[in-house]
Amino acid sequence: MVAAVVGGGWLLVASAVFDTPERHVARYLSATSRGDAYAAMDEWTVYLSASDPRFHAPDELVQRRRDLTIELSTDRVGREFQVTAIDWWATCCDPRLTTKDNAGLARVHVTTSGEDGKTRRLVFEVWVKDLVWWGSAGGEWHHDWRLYEVHDEEQPCFFGGSAVGCVRSTG
Repeated sequence: MVAAVVGGGWLLVASAVFDTPERHVARYLSATSRGDAYAAMDEWTVYLSASDPRFHAPDELVQRRRDLTIELSTDRVGREFQVTAIDWWATCCDPRLTTKDNAGLARVHVTTSGEDGKTRRLVFEVWVKDLVWWGSAGGEWHHDWRLYEVHDEEQPCFFGGSAVGCVRSTG
């Protein structure tokens, strides 16, 4: 939270205003570039539903989180990176590509490399905390973003299911 005095009164600007999908990507890659797999895994949240204990990140995704994070941290991937595209997805009603303000999912495409010099094309799946985002239709403005998945560009995503272009878990 940031507070400032403006014209004799207090103006409060919540840190949530500064919460963006790009910041989650930057925090994750900052950790992997330092070789800090634990800090990177802290940034990559494992989703567990507050209302339905049966809905959670699939086992394949939990394993990918561990394996990919260790791999990227070992090679110190992410010192420099470029966001090449962001696909904004609506996650309420009819999942589809939409505008940033109405998106509940930001699919962030990144190009980076590590100490081996090999180019990595990664996709970061950054969702609103509770997955469903009504946007302007529901009067929502505070996204509360979470990084729920990272994968190489040529790999499918698991989290979120086929409605947003991902592979459904079989387990």
